[in-house]
Amino acid sequence: MLLYVLFIWIYPVMRLRFLNTEFVRFVFIGGVNTISTQLLYIALLLMMPYPVAYTISYVAGIVLSYYLNSVIVFRQKLQWSKAIQFPAVYGIQYVLGIALLYVLVEWLHISEIIAPLVTVILTIPVMFIMSRLIIMRPLRGGSQTTPADDILSNTGK
Repeated sequence: MLLYVLFIWIYPVMRLRFLNTEFVRFVFIGGVNTISTQLLYIALLLMMPYPVAYTISYVAGIVLSYYLNSVIVFRQKLQWSKAIQFPAVYGIQYVLGIALLYVLVEWLHISEIIAPLVTVILTIPVMFIMSRLIIMRPLRGGSQTTPADDILSNTGK
């Protein structure tokens, strides 16, 4: 339901001419994803330590990011094969992010609430390049979809 509400709100905004480039759409959608996962992170902080809250909100952000980046940023069909590969991008960002988070919180004494936002900003360029490579890359063997992909996109035969 949340994805549907976000899509209904985001799609008309993304049709505006000044937001019509991939990178600008990526940054905008990244902002939507960041706000969503930051709110989840803050809520989870009330119940658990920051590394656990960060991890849970991070995983939720991966799912939301794949959906929004595929559909809105790169305008591609959802595909299981790419959805399975997509978390690899975030695996790299996670390792970088958790290290940056630790440095920001423990060494630089930046707030546990603000530090994840700084982490996201510092990793945007790497995420754009890696996301685009996975989502836009054709599947091996020239086929654009697999039977599982057809099921995911509700076009199964």
